[in-house]
Amino acid sequence: MFENYTIESHLQKICTSFPNFKVLFSIWKLNKEHLPDALNTITNNFPHYSKHGVSHSRSIVKSIEGVLGKEGIEKLSPTDAFLILMSAYLHDIGMVVLHQFIAEEWKGGKLIQICEDLVKESSDQVLRDSAELILNINRTLLGNKVDESFKIEELWSLDVKNAMIVITADYFRRGHAQRSKEYIGASSDHIFQNVMNRFNLNFLPERFSKMIAEIVAAHGYSYGKLLSNLQYKQSGFDNDLCHPRFIAAMLRLGDLLDVDDKRFNQFQLATLNKIPDTSIAHEGKHASVEHILISSDSIEITWNCPNDQIFREAMNWRDWILQERTEIKDYWKNDIAPIDLKGVCPNIRKDKIIVKFKGVIPDHELQNLRFNIPQKKIFEMLEGGAIYDNPGSVFIREIVQNALDATKLQLWYDIKDDRYKTVIKKHLLENNKNSEPERIKFLEEELKNGKELFQLIIFPEDIPQEIYDNYPLKFNIDYVDENNKEQGVIVELEDRGHGISTETLKRMIFKVGESRKNDKDFQNIKSELPYFLQPTGDFGVGLQSIFLVANQFKMQTKTEKEEAKEIIFKSASKGEYSTITENIPDIKRGTRIEIHLKPDEYKKKTGDNLIPKKTLKEVLSENKKSLYAFKTIYSKLVDHIKFPKQGVDPKTILSQEESRKSELIYSSFFGSDFKNKYKVYLIDEIIG
Repeated sequence: MFENYTIESHLQKICTSFPNFKVLFSIWKLNKEHLPDALNTITNNFPHYSKHGVSHSRSIVKSIEGVLGKEGIEKLSPTDAFLILMSAYLHDIGMVVLHQFIAEEWKGGKLIQICEDLVKESSDQVLRDSAELILNINRTLLGNKVDESFKIEELWSLDVKNAMIVITADYFRRGHAQRSKEYIGASSDHIFQNVMNRFNLNFLPERFSKMIAEIVAAHGYSYGKLLSNLQYKQSGFDNDLCHPRFIAAMLRLGDLLDVDDKRFNQFQLATLNKIPDTSIAHEGKHASVEHILISSDSIEITWNCPNDQIFREAMNWRDWILQERTEIKDYWKNDIAPIDLKGVCPNIRKDKIIVKFKGVIPDHELQNLRFNIPQKKIFEMLEGGAIYDNPGSVFIREIVQNALDATKLQLWYDIKDDRYKTVIKKHLLENNKNSEPERIKFLEEELKNGKELFQLIIFPEDIPQEIYDNYPLKFNIDYVDENNKEQGVIVELEDRGHGISTETLKRMIFKVGESRKNDKDFQNIKSELPYFLQPTGDFGVGLQSIFLVANQFKMQTKTEKEEAKEIIFKSASKGEYSTITENIPDIKRGTRIEIHLKPDEYKKKTGDNLIPKKTLKEVLSENKKSLYAFKTIYSKLVDHIKFPKQGVDPKTILSQEESRKSELIYSSFFGSDFKNKYKVYLIDEIIG
């Protein structure tokens, strides 16, 4: 026979048997009856959030009951049972945001500062747009200059209402755990203490209010702070004992386990015109739950996510649950659990907290691509001069460098695989017999002594021009729409290099700029390369230069051994993720990059207008100082780019002294006859 033994019924049972504890049950019943009046107002300021009212509190209690089981519940002291119920219902009271609280926060220009921060830092487009709207409305009211693109719409008042709701929710959500603590421990003249009669805690010693306040605050900070701010054990009510850390740990876990569907109020969502992406993903996370088990034997959850945004939200939640699992396991026996419950540690099974992507458990790293750049590397990039000199065009030489490095490696792989064995051997031994007889004799002896053909390649001219011609770079810049130039331009670069493998993609995303000294495969191939084919840069670092002019870009790539893939790269500066799309591009081995430069976005990032007619000659001229900071890149751009339409040698734009330095750089790195071995096809005009 089913028996629903709950924490509430357990407390009631104890109070019936031991009347001295009746005050605990009475206080709880009063709060259970009256707290919904406050909690149900949360949706007024958070209509696009999951339900944080009474239903959420009930779910937390049910999850804790599931984790403890009947046996565990029966071992709870009356004060612990009381504290669990009270904490579950009070932990989100800080999301009750009244008019006077908002008015106090927005004073002194703080709202404007918050909006400015959102525009700069938020990864959510709706939040950024909302903040921009409030800023422009404020500028209009003050008679200040507004953005050229800003227009007063017919329903502007509704747009402002929508904007203020999402901005207010974002701001007040962040500190709600601390605010809950403040409400519970507030002075007697505070509205919560007046209307809620101090949550009826005035019948208990004052320390109970402080203890509950600290317990609810603990669901918003680290485990270390939980352990330092709360006691393991202290005297409860009457002759009882209570365990504040245990209550806080159960509250945190129960909060995380409220993941089932139907946590969003569709009528409340319909009160908004624009809903932040984070809320949409959060709703999708709940809707994607296909299995959940919360019991004393096991905690299991499976999500099946329909898209990458929801997948990442579910993965974040999974990570939080597993982090909580680690903390609980580490501290349970010695620092958290009451003596009678030390054997009831929540069994969160790592192998049973599963996130699927369209029915399949994917490579989680590939679904969570977000650039990770060491701070030191960022400083090196800045101090190198490239970003400071001209952020509007530095990305051009960076992506060309990347393409050349990839091309050089593929060329070497093909030579080592004997793809050009006959051609190179003929070139080395036959075509140069008359001009270099002594070297030919040396090469023939080396081959007889067992040397491989590729080991005899020392100079750029050892590879015939016809082989270089098999590895062109195609570079193009054109308007998105010739008839509507305000849409900006598309920059495209395509190479026939080695492409980007799955492992390389992970490295360039998660370990941008990290040394490859311990990468044995890379070091082995690098040690074989002749000096003129040595790679010169960090691919992940070079890509960062694109984010100086655009928030995202598209890349299509294919290696010899893997199928083609398309990736939408997004900057990590606002916490955004890059995405492998479902599209399988029609591309041969190599990489194609496409960058959409938008006038408004470009101006915000660089401070300059997007000039539609600027030649590569001018770009090189403006950037010559920073080009010297990247000697090998400079050499590549100046010495290896042909101008089939213009026929202009970029060196003619340099002074005599600069030209002399260029020759020294060129000779040191490439030898005297390497000029024009690579081809880069360019249109006449490009965007700077």
